[in-house]
Amino acid sequence: MPDTSKTWMDMMFREHADLFLKVSERRTDLDAAVAFLKSITPRPPERIVDLACGGGRLTVAMAAWGGHVTGVDMSDEFLAYAWARAAGLANVEFRKGDMLTDQIYEELGDVDLITRLYTSLGYFNERQEERFIRNCLKRLKNNGVLVLDSINHASFLSNPYQETKSDYGDLKLHEYYSRNESHDSIDCAWVYKRPEAEVVIPFSLGKMDINRIRGIFNEERTDLRIFSGFDGAEHASPPGDSTRVTLVGIKT
Repeated sequence: MPDTSKTWMDMMFREHADLFLKVSERRTDLDAAVAFLKSITPRPPERIVDLACGGGRLTVAMAAWGGHVTGVDMSDEFLAYAWARAAGLANVEFRKGDMLTDQIYEELGDVDLITRLYTSLGYFNERQEERFIRNCLKRLKNNGVLVLDSINHASFLSNPYQETKSDYGDLKLHEYYSRNESHDSIDCAWVYKRPEAEVVIPFSLGKMDINRIRGIFNEERTDLRIFSGFDGAEHASPPGDSTRVTLVGIKT
C-alpha cells in the first residue's frame, strides 16, 4: 500500500531531493533573476537572506555583491549540497530552518534584502502565508527589500490549463497546471521521467489574493511593486498574459 503519511513536500524535497536539485541546477533564468534583484535594490545590501535556498545557487550568486548572505532551508540534502557549493566563501552561510516559524527570523536579525524565489505563495493556508510575509517585512531595515516570486494565478483566467516539458537528457520533467474553479486553486503535478522509473508528485496552489497581500504590506509600512517575472516590466496588478508574477516590497 502507498504511504499516505507522506506529503508532497516530503516527496519533492526529501525523498526525491536529488531530482529536484538536478532540475534546479539547470534553470536558465539565474542571470535574469540576479539582474532583476540588482535593479530593484535601492542600495548595495549588506545583509541578505535567501529563504528556501535549495542547493544555494542563487545564494552564492548574490554573495558576489560583497555582502553577507544567509541561505535557509529545511532540507538536509539541499543544505549539504549548498555548503559544498559555497566552499571557500567567507561571506556565505547556511542554516536549517522552516520559513513558517518565528524562530528563524528572530535568529537572523535585521536585513537589507530577503528573497523567496521560484514560487513563494499558495502552498500554505492564508494564516500561515500572512505570518510568513509579516515576519519577512518586520525583519527589513528601512529601504530594505522583500522579493517574492510565484506562479501567476491571473494567467489561468484566460488559459486554465498550462504545461511545460523540459528534457535534460537522462531526466525529463513534465509540469502540469490546471485551474480548479470549485476550490479557486491550481491543481499541479510534477512528473519526473527517467529510463528506469517515473515519479509523480501532485500538489495544489491556493489563490494569490493580491488585495489581501497589498493590505499586509501597507500595514507593515512597505510599498508593493508588481512585476511580470524577472523581465522588469511593472504593473498595477498581476498581468493576465504572464505565467509568473514577482512581488517586491520596499520598507519605508
